[in-house]
Amino acid sequence: MPYGYASGDTVSREIFTGSALDRVFNSSGHGLGDVEASVRYQFNRGGPDKPFYVGWLRYKSRTGTDIFEVVTDCVTRCVANATGTGLPLELPMGSGFNSLQPGVTLLYPSDPVVFFGSFSYLYNFERSNVSRTVVGGQEEPLGDVKAGDIWGFNLASPGAEREGLHQPGYDQSMVGKTTQNGEDVPGSVRVTMGTLLLGGTYRFNEHVSLNVALGAGVTRDTPDLTITTRVPITF
Repeated sequence: MPYGYASGDTVSREIFTGSALDRVFNSSGHGLGDVEASVRYQFNRGGPDKPFYVGWLRYKSRTGTDIFEVVTDCVTRCVANATGTGLPLELPMGSGFNSLQPGVTLLYPSDPVVFFGSFSYLYNFERSNVSRTVVGGQEEPLGDVKAGDIWGFNLASPGAEREGLHQPGYDQSMVGKTTQNGEDVPGSVRVTMGTLLLGGTYRFNEHVSLNVALGAGVTRDTPDLTITTRVPITF
């Protein structure tokens, strides 16, 4: 059950006006995100130099406020709109789509490291009769919308540590096109996001630890730099 806060700044410059000034658009949001649940099943009994195979199934709801529910900065239609940015006035906390994601994970212990890899497919369910609200309270009907499905895989060796520093890992996701009323949304393209990961773990005690991961984007559509911090707590 995630709860999040997000803040974003967008810098743009008007076209066809001869303006030399940049415009800054600020927005933020907070609230409950998309609640999700998952189940896992280990298929075999591995061991030294024998792989473990673990299957899993994840379901993600759309409990968080999504892009269709927040007010969009458009006075009229957002397509070819010259009187607004087309950006949300409040950043959404959810994806807006129910999703189902099966996957399989492979763990291969080989002294002194443990190799780790997984492969997954995320299916986004289509939404019908979708509309969004623009400035002034006007509803803009969008029809049936389906976000692109995602193929993903990652590779790492989380057991290869020296003074808490993990060996590099790699994560990649391939996102399909978004469709509207059965047709590809104009301008929608397939997106490949690849991230090179480096992280470390500090263990406070047997129940609480601190994980920090640094991600460097290696494809055009990936953020240049990400930093993720987690505090896993076991009972």
